[in-house]
Amino acid sequence: MFEKFTEKSIKIMTDAQKMAFGLESATIEPEHILLSILSQPKFLLNKLLSYSHITKDELEPLLAKTFYKTQTPPKTTQNVGFSQSSRKVLVNTFEIAKKYAQTFISPEHIFLALLEDRKSNIYKILDSEDFDLQKAKLNVIKLVGKKAKNNKHRYTQLIIMLVIITVVSVGTS
Repeated sequence: MFEKFTEKSIKIMTDAQKMAFGLESATIEPEHILLSILSQPKFLLNKLLSYSHITKDELEPLLAKTFYKTQTPPKTTQNVGFSQSSRKVLVNTFEIAKKYAQTFISPEHIFLALLEDRKSNIYKILDSEDFDLQKAKLNVIKLVGKKAKNNKHRYTQLIIMLVIITVVSVGTS
């Protein structure tokens, strides 16, 4: 499943798993994933939060309130699996990447997928903190779109190079 994830996206997921384990949660919830995104240096979300005058430190306790400990804590991080809602987020990341003609899942795709469900705790918490969800989504979509254009440009250049190499090698034979 994670073979399409970038290194940063894999780190986000493994950090979310470690976080869930550390909080004695039996499953990785979307809130764990968002907290993991927030803990990544230089991620766009931190900048977007600052525009709404919300800090990571203010958001973390609000998200943490949604966690619950299991009666029998998992013994290892491998025993911590994805909840149904987190699985839905993962499916949405693939759909979002496909929508923008991208083959790999980036942190931006994950963030956009976390905002898909308007009934989720994440959506409600960010909305209650006057975080401009629509503006944030638009900014992330712009970034994803730029990456898609760059990827298409690189792909086109690669095709042109392959054609040139083929023509030159056929011409020299």
